Amino acid sequence: MINKILFEAGSTKTTVLSTQALTNQGNGGLAGELVELMLPGYNPNRPSTLFEQELKALAIGEEDIVYFYGSGLNAGANKVKLGALFQRNFGIQIHVFDDVIGAARAAYQDEKGIVGIMGTGAVVALYNGKDIQEMRGGWGYLIDDIGGGYELGKVVVSAWLNQCTSSELDQALTSYFDCNRADFVHHYYSDPQLGAQSDGLKLIAGAVPVFAKFQTLTRENKIILDYLKLFFNRHVRPLSELTQTANVRFIGSIAAAFEPILYKVMRENGMEMEEVIQFPAKKLWDFHFKTNE
Repeated sequence: MINKILFEAGSTKTTVLSTQALTNQGNGGLAGELVELMLPGYNPNRPSTLFEQELKALAIGEEDIVYFYGSGLNAGANKVKLGALFQRNFGIQIHVFDDVIGAARAAYQDEKGIVGIMGTGAVVALYNGKDIQEMRGGWGYLIDDIGGGYELGKVVVSAWLNQCTSSELDQALTSYFDCNRADFVHHYYSDPQLGAQSDGLKLIAGAVPVFAKFQTLTRENKIILDYLKLFFNRHVRPLSELTQTANVRFIGSIAAAFEPILYKVMRENGMEMEEVIQFPAKKLWDFHFKTNE
């Protein structure tokens, strides 16, 4: 029996949906129920040893239908690299798409509008119901990921180090980092696994869920409000003005964590925030397979 499989990959985790179990740890769900599996993250621009190891253990047949969405897959060479990985392990041709078109399809299916990815990184795109027409942002953590969790994490940590946060958040971040403000810079940059490595990016981005618990406090509310206003003015407004498009939908954990404040910023600027989708995999499944069930 042909299995239908969809991968939705980020840099930290990959969601896999299928119509049949892909491992010997279970027989799947009830008839008509999707089987969901989590794998390590995949990004072709970074080492992906753990992902490749766990991928090889999956039961994927040569006749199975596979769609794969992920970050870093807008470049043709990276699509070829991923396709070769599946061909090598399973003898199968897969359909590969980048995460921006994935976000647009999850948010709008075949309708048009503005979609924003607000996860660890961020990008905003104008979608015509079929293709991405224009994009703003998404240039990676070294250049511009305004709207994403890592950039926000840097803002939060900077505010903490400069004593601009509430005492409640101060205590929470001290506990999270397991060091106080005075020792943080030495602690962070002296560890080779932190300052310039992916573990360091995760550590800074991880300050955001801690911060989110205090977002209604006066100081913290101003921090996130200023951040989201910058995100709107730099990335959302230009695309809205380009085609007079006023509807916007968002994908990702940052949008979900700060949805009320994000809604306020959009509304105050004449935008209609129609939906926030934290986990897009099932929406993408519907895009490809629902009409064929």
